[in-house]
Amino acid sequence: MEGNVAPQQRAEKLRERAAKLLYQAQRHNDDIDNLSKDSTEMRLDDYETILADLNSRLERVTRDIHEKTDFHATCG
Repeated sequence: MEGNVAPQQRAEKLRERAAKLLYQAQRHNDDIDNLSKDSTEMRLDDYETILADLNSRLERVTRDIHEKTDFHATCG
């Protein structure tokens, strides 16, 4: 029986190491997911700012068009 102790201890140490590595890999994967979400949220915030700016410009141009249309309708 003593001949089996060393291989069993090695096997147990390998199992513990594998469990630890699996845990670390899962944590790293979670970190990557969180970074990806943060990056996506940052891009969405950037797109929201761009869309708000474009909407503002569109409203300004629309207002200018209406003013010019009204001007030409009353002067002509």
